[in-house]
Amino acid sequence: RPGGTGGIPTDYSQDKIGLALFDLSSDIGETMDVKDDYPGVLKKMQALADNMRTDLGDSLTKVDGVGLRAPGKL
Repeated sequence: RPGGTGGIPTDYSQDKIGLALFDLSSDIGETMDVKDDYPGVLKKMQALADNMRTDLGDSLTKVDGVGLRAPGKL
């Protein structure tokens, strides 16, 4: 797509791609999904995300966080 003109950037598109894994050291543009090549990495990252969802909650999966506190309180 052509760039913007007159100092105004072109419109960006945000595509939903689902679950994917990218090697940013060799693919900074996130063009090659490598999740099938690294199933162990994907499994570990999913476990970490599940732990965070349990603690913080997640509206997408409708999980209430167990580690939540009132805003501004310690």
